[in-house]
Amino acid sequence: MHKKYEHSSIFFDVGSPNQKLKIVVKKKDYSLAVQRNKIKRWIREIFRKNLLSNGYVVVVRPGFLGAGYKNISSDFQAALDN
Repeated sequence: MHKKYEHSSIFFDVGSPNQKLKIVVKKKDYSLAVQRNKIKRWIREIFRKNLLSNGYVVVVRPGFLGAGYKNISSDFQAALDN
């Protein structure tokens, strides 16, 4: 499964469904650790609320923080429901 949105992509790793959630945030895109950690907290919270975590890989692209938590959350919710 692969869902691609403007600021992120969500993959389901079929080869390792029992592995924990993997989040990829490039240091080049977000140079401050505070920003990278905030993004990871947001994503973990969204997955926790949806009772999902194992086997997913989330790749974050520039503009993620600018979209805001509510927009990101609704986008992820829609992607994960499908």
